[in-house]
Order: sequence, then structure tokens, then C-alpha cells
Amino acid sequence: MSVWNDFGPGRPVGAAEFVAAAGNLLGAALAALGEDDGPGARADLVDGLAAVLRLDGPYATLRLDTGPAGQPARAELALSAAAASELVLDLVGRAVPEAPARIDDIHSSCVGYAWTPAVVALLLERPGRHAARNLYNEWLWQLVLLRDALIPFNTPERARVHADADGLTRLQDDRDRFVVQLMTRRVAHAELVRFAARVGVPDAAVPGSAFGFRTGDALVLPPVALGGPVLGPAHLLEWRTGGIDGLPDGDTVFFVPADAAGDRSGPDADPRDLGDVTVVPIHGRLVAGAPGPAGGYSLDLVVGFDEHEWRADLGRALAGHRYAIRPAGGDAAAAATDAGAGTAGTATSSTTGPATSDTAGPATNSTAGPATSDTAGPATNSTAGPATSDTAGTAAWSGCAVLRRDGAVDLPTGGGVVPTGGQWALTLALLGRLTPGSVVLWQGQDVSSVPDAVLLDLRT
Repeated sequence: MSVWNDFGPGRPVGAAEFVAAAGNLLGAALAALGEDDGPGARADLVDGLAAVLRLDGPYATLRLDTGPAGQPARAELALSAAAASELVLDLVGRAVPEAPARIDDIHSSCVGYAWTPAVVALLLERPGRHAARNLYNEWLWQLVLLRDALIPFNTPERARVHADADGLTRLQDDRDRFVVQLMTRRVAHAELVRFAARVGVPDAAVPGSAFGFRTGDALVLPPVALGGPVLGPAHLLEWRTGGIDGLPDGDTVFFVPADAAGDRSGPDADPRDLGDVTVVPIHGRLVAGAPGPAGGYSLDLVVGFDEHEWRADLGRALAGHRYAIRPAGGDAAAAATDAGAGTAGTATSSTTGPATSDTAGPATNSTAGPATSDTAGPATNSTAGPATSDTAGTAAWSGCAVLRRDGAVDLPTGGGVVPTGGQWALTLALLGRLTPGSVVLWQGQDVSSVPDAVLLDLRT
């Protein structure tokens, strides 16, 4: 017998269920070793897994302590890889010790990961341990695949991987492509979405411009699109139960940017002094837009107050969020803010985001886990100096003066300030309208080094 799980032809499973099923492989390996090695055998094998899941060192399968530096996307993914490693090891550590599984041997697809000296001594220095080696190799291989499959997701404990009788072996080629890019170059957002889709949807034909997708009852989008903090992750994806009004029936729909429409123009009002601009509470919801290329659909972010509503293309808004300048010295703690509740597609308050049927807010990755040179703090793409709130003489516009225009909006030469009160929906909609380049997610820092800066004032 070589079947170690009950995933059959394939179904979505969470990390905890997958780790528990893979525990059958570890239990069978320990059974094949026999009782001579005592209880320390399991600890040695688990320590071998921990060494493989590190992001540095001689046993690591994913080295992120070297390679390109100064890339916000890579920094976010390094934090996520550390969190995914920590999650897998925590699940293994909390698991009830495996009973001897009825698996005699297995043909492992493991590509030859390095073993620690303790594992070498356990599996190679005595005869008759061929089956134990194969079973351990497969256990190691499957949990490495799981860790890497969880990297695109901001909350890996929520994500679902599509596993079958061979576990996650089907992801081998996609995983190799993804981690090579992660270790050696900048990972484009479209590539991140492609890999995430392949994790959750087998044989997915992913449009090249996709920025998220729906599969089954789950939405997979950047956290800010689901009401997450504006200063939270810009590149990772959130897996959240929920739906969006107006999408066609079917299991999987990919979200793509709408075709650009409208001429570039200035704000629909004259500038004012910052103190004269009033920020009103803005609600926001996501609705389906027009069909896009390769079977995708665009999404609109609808924002407004009272009887006034405006739409912004979510794809362009999320691109603006990725490219926005984040000066040093901002409130990094805001990235851990809990936000979002209810059902996507329904109106929400100005501070909670488009709701989904999952009531837990989008948690963000911590810095716990294997250390890398790219995991220090939230990524920024500016070297702006110390914080200051001096805006004397700076022209200001209301968000409505921008949103009333169709198409892209350019502030006049010299830039200006658009207060948002930190509201996720208003800020994200403005990012979808303002021309990228010098848009700053601003909390009062010195941005004198940014010419013609357009400051989206997040202060409340």
C-alpha cells in the first residue's frame, strides 16, 4: 500500500488537513525504522524538516538570504515564506504522534533535498532502511511543496491548496518556476497570481493580466481590495470566503483590468487650503464590471456617500497601490490592523472595507520564522527623511474633485494633497484615478525629494 491520503482525484484542503495527512508518511517511516532508535528518531526527522524549510543555510530549499535586494515585492514574499514555514512547522509540532501507518514503501518524487547529519545517521548508517528513506523523502517533499504553495498568500492558514492522491506533486514545475524567479529576480504581480491560481485551481488557464480570481466560494485578491489596511501588503493575496455581485455562474473566474477609458484631465475643482477640505465618510463595495480578455472579468470599486457614487477600475487601483510611494517613517503598525466583515458586494462603512462572509479580519504576516536579509520591516520605495507635518502653502483637493472626472487625473504641476482620512475605499479609488509616478501614501513625512508629489493624506 502506498496511498497516504484521502484526497482522491483532487479537492481543496487547508494546511492543517494537508499536514495531518502527510503525517501518515512520517508515521510509516518511523514504523519502518523500528523501535531500536527510540523516541528521538521523530525529533531528528522533524529537525531535518526545519532545516530544509529555513530561508538560509546549507539545507534550505529556498534561499532568500542572497539575491536581489531593495525590492518591495520580494521583501513581502520573504516575510510570507517565513510565515508559511513557521505555520507548517507549528502544525507538525502540534500534531498527535503518528500511529504506524499501513504504507509499506513509496516511490518518492523528491528531488534530493539535503539531509542533516542526524538524519543521515538515522537513515543511511544501518542496512534495511530503504523504505524509511523513501517515506521520509516523500514527507519532506510534500511539506516543502506545501510551504511554497502558501507563499503568495497573506494569511496562509486560510488558503486552500488543490491536492490529489499524489499530494501536491502536480505543482512541481509551477513551483520550480516560481521559486527560481523569487530567488533571482523581481517577481511580477501577474506571475504571483498565476502561481496562486495553479495552487488552488488545477490546470488553470490564467490570463496574463489577472490580478486575482474567484474559485468556488473563495475570493483571492490583494488584501486592500477586501478592506485590508492601505499600508498593508501590496503584492500578496488574501484568500477570503465570499462573493461579488454580478459575476457569472461557474467555479472559477479571473479578474483582469478593464480597458482604459476616458481622457486625462485635471481635478473637477479649484485647489483649496488643506484646512478647508472636509473628508466625509465614504462607503465602498466591489461589483463585476465588463467581460475582459481570456474569459476574465473586470471589477469595479464603487465608492460614495449619500446619493453620490463613483466607480474606479479595481485592476488599475491595485496597480496604483503597488506603485505608490511609501515614505520611511510611516505607521507600520497600521499594516496589522484587523479589517473587513460581512458579504462582498454590499455597502459597508468607511472603515471596514467590502465585506465577505468570513468575519475574521485579514491578518498580516509577522516577521517570526526563518530570518532572511530581506525580511526587515515593511518594504518602502522611498528614502524620505524624518517625519514632518508641514503642509503650509500646499494646494489641496477633495477626493470627490478627483473621482468626478472620467479616466486618469493629473494634479497641476507642483502636486498637492488629497485628504482621505485613512479610508481604504476612498484611498484605493483615488489610486485608480490618479496618474502613477509621484503618488505618495502619506502620513506627514518629509517628501521634499519627490518632485510634484501627490500626497494621499492617510491621517485621521
